[in-house]
Amino acid sequence: MDARRWQRVAAIFDELVDLPQRAREEGLERLCGDDTDLHAEVAALLRRDALAGDSATDALQAPARLAADWAEDPEGGAAAIAGRRVGPWRVLRELGRGGMGVVYYAERADDQAEQRAALKLIRADGDARDLRRRFLRERQILARLEHPHIARLLDGGIDATGNPYFAMEFVDGAPLLAHVATHRCDVAERLRLFLEICAALQFAHRQLVVHRDIKPSNVLVARDGSVKLLDFGIATLVDGATSVETQTQLHPLTPAYASPEQLRGEAVTTATDIYALGAVLHELLTGVCAYRTAEGASGEARLRAMEDPSGAFPSVAVRSTPTLQAAAQKRPPTVEAIPERVLRGDLDLITSTALRAEAQRRYATVDALADDIRRFLEGRPISARADTTRYRFGKFVARHRSGVALAAVFVIALITALVIALEQADHAREQARQARAAAALARQQTERAEGVRRFLVGVFEQATPDANQGKPLSAHQLLEKGEQQLAKSTGQPALQADAAALIAVLYQQIGDFARADALLKRALADASDARVPDDVKARVLVGIALGEDDAGNCDDALAHGRQGIALLKPDDPGSAETQAKAHDLIAHCLIGNGEMAAAESMLDDALRQDAAALGPHNEIVGEEWILLGSVLAGNARFAEAEAAFHNGIDIWRSTYGDDSNHVAHALNELSNALSDKGDLAGAENALRQSLQIRMDSVGPDHRDTLVVQTNLLGIIEAEGRFAEGVVERLKLRERGSAGGQLHPQDLASSYLNVGKDYRELGLFDKAATELRAGIEVVDTYSNGKPNQQRVSQQRTLGVTQMLAGQYQAAEESLRQALAGQVELDPSG
Repeated sequence: MDARRWQRVAAIFDELVDLPQRAREEGLERLCGDDTDLHAEVAALLRRDALAGDSATDALQAPARLAADWAEDPEGGAAAIAGRRVGPWRVLRELGRGGMGVVYYAERADDQAEQRAALKLIRADGDARDLRRRFLRERQILARLEHPHIARLLDGGIDATGNPYFAMEFVDGAPLLAHVATHRCDVAERLRLFLEICAALQFAHRQLVVHRDIKPSNVLVARDGSVKLLDFGIATLVDGATSVETQTQLHPLTPAYASPEQLRGEAVTTATDIYALGAVLHELLTGVCAYRTAEGASGEARLRAMEDPSGAFPSVAVRSTPTLQAAAQKRPPTVEAIPERVLRGDLDLITSTALRAEAQRRYATVDALADDIRRFLEGRPISARADTTRYRFGKFVARHRSGVALAAVFVIALITALVIALEQADHAREQARQARAAAALARQQTERAEGVRRFLVGVFEQATPDANQGKPLSAHQLLEKGEQQLAKSTGQPALQADAAALIAVLYQQIGDFARADALLKRALADASDARVPDDVKARVLVGIALGEDDAGNCDDALAHGRQGIALLKPDDPGSAETQAKAHDLIAHCLIGNGEMAAAESMLDDALRQDAAALGPHNEIVGEEWILLGSVLAGNARFAEAEAAFHNGIDIWRSTYGDDSNHVAHALNELSNALSDKGDLAGAENALRQSLQIRMDSVGPDHRDTLVVQTNLLGIIEAEGRFAEGVVERLKLRERGSAGGQLHPQDLASSYLNVGKDYRELGLFDKAATELRAGIEVVDTYSNGKPNQQRVSQQRTLGVTQMLAGQYQAAEESLRQALAGQVELDPSG
């Protein structure tokens, strides 16, 4: 049963559960109508509720006695539940338990789909009626929360004993603090994780849901680095239908992260969650809880600490007091504290604002808290202000409004006149300074542009018929002429660096990466001269990064790209194109590293900035749309992805024409998204259009043509046409190797894919030969260092040997693959 269906079941149950029996029956007939299945489902829940309320029989306990045993003996319970069928799910093992339910790792058992889930069953060792209502409430809340950073509801139902259950998305990851400790995350990485928690919680608040139990153990970080918020077991709705749950009464909570109003049993609001976010942020940055209380301290003890200024510990900047050291010894932190110099100031103020004891003095919304975090990351002023003279003065004004108002009129008038005068003077001085700086920069850029013009004239003078014995020059020969002309330039480091970077990029575009790398190294040496302006250094660094990215060296490419963009002035029109290229490069590297959330955020910002600076139909803006399409497709948001791809393709068609290589590239990327979507026919059509453009424009032996053909063969193989695939792959490899167009990584991938084709055709010996050759290529280019491509080759070889009946060899190959994977990712 899907989430929408169970939301309806839960709503009817809530409306009828407190009515007398006769009114319940009448309500069932009225609300369920002719839907007999709905009638039966709600009736079953109502019968269980009635039995649970009978303390004499408590019949709910009888069919759930096994669950009570699990509560007393978790290990025995886990063994007893393994293999049990719950609705369409088969329980595999226990994942965890809380005050309301037990969560199990489960798999689909109805042969309809291969799927894993976190299956939650109600506990039977508490107040059965209260547990059932809270359990159904959690399921109802989850049904309305569809967000990428919230573990989503898959389905729900009633098991064979008549007890409710629901299945949630299974998150393969680690708890927040364990992830931070294992990966030794720096402050920026921790804050980006925190921003994803904020995004999930703000979405819940917009759906009128207060979580009430935000804590690090309720946040998982998946293997791809994205955050998932869990456990809405004590969450509440704040609309009119459920406002009773926000009134004064006792509720389950976690004292270490509970707000003062929760500890006092007062009404909770979204401010309650903001306090818990502050507590999580404090521990995320320092590795210790926000207040100096012993492990497991009661709510009363924590309230006393909050009310005693000497005992409160909201500061994230001071961590060296003896009291704190003693607390840390009692509760060893698993997270390494961020250095004090980083925490002092804005981060301390942000955290302490979220942790205010008075709810009205905290951040008004989660978005406001998140916005200050983003401002800190971007080096901008934050909105929070210190609680000192300004706050006390505000309190004074509230007590003496009439007296202060009259005096304020005169004071404000004087201050306003003074401020306006000072601002006008400062503005005039700043305008003059900016005008002088802009004029100087314009002169420098004009001089360099004239130098580059003279350089290019010299290059083309060498391309005259007389200079080349009447023969036309190829693109490669013309670039060689440019190198020769560059060698004659001396004493002009800015011009030399700029021209060398330009020629290197052109070499990259025609596939001569060796010549490009040599020129970029020369350009980098020239750019080290103190006379070379920052914008030229930035262009050289971005050019180097482009070559590194093309060679698959994403880490170095990211470092050089970020160094380049840091040298550029955001408001300099002459640097807008270099900045946009750097944005594209960095986003491409983030995608290559699997950092999809960071890539999407950067592309959203880059599209706004670069479209404003270069125009919405600029070619680089088109590339950013293509990259965004790839990110969205990677997150299975296929409709948005296709729209982004078509935006980019339209820009490139209007700029370069329908048959341009840019359009061919975009069609190739679009095919990847269509393939992931499962539209193999659409993917093949896009690739064939791309291939035709490549063949017509750069010919059959160009590296870009080989890439498109390789991707097309991947689609053909996905459709089961392996005999056709292996023949074409062998032809491709021969052409690419002969033309020197294949990088080592491409060559290793060719061996891997041919090996897979042979394996699918049952030619295991040929498959093994190909895979071993691929391993040799990987070992050569990686110098024997751990490499994911080698792990993939070794794993595929092991599977092939196993299918061939060579079990001893297969075991050895798979052990090598496993050892390599563990070395690459010890936490996995």
